[in-house]
Amino acid sequence: MPSKKALVRRPSPRLAEGLVTHVEREKVDHGLALEQWDAYVEALGAHGWETLEVDPAEDCPDSVFVEDTVVVFRNVALITRPGAESRRAETAGVEEPVPEESGAHVVLLGGSRLLMAASAPKTAELLADLGHEPVLVDIGEFEKLEGCVTCLSVRLRELYD
Repeated sequence: MPSKKALVRRPSPRLAEGLVTHVEREKVDHGLALEQWDAYVEALGAHGWETLEVDPAEDCPDSVFVEDTVVVFRNVALITRPGAESRRAETAGVEEPVPEESGAHVVLLGGSRLLMAASAPKTAELLADLGHEPVLVDIGEFEKLEGCVTCLSVRLRELYD
């Protein structure tokens, strides 16, 4: 049976200072962000994912977006060197297939279940009509910083014969 693990990092106290490049800066409620992060981690766990919390990076506002710093393929992990330029193209070209931009980002939980932002109800309905089972989480405070459900964890799968 495959083991599913996800790396996560608790939001920094400086989260509100996170980089924004293509949206207008909005006030971020750190307390609400922590509640939303807890619910995100809980949703992963409820769908068979063991979460592994990496060390906090309290001086790094964007550190909660752990997917920005590592790429995992099979049994190889590549640590990246993020830069502001690379974040600008995150959603380029994906807005057209779905009704809401945030609906373009989903985490495959297993089976037909898809973890996605609650801010994409029309996309969730569209995907449900196609036979998927959307699992909605409110990540609104992270969306203010151009974050999405895929940025908040790095999913690892161990393969067994």
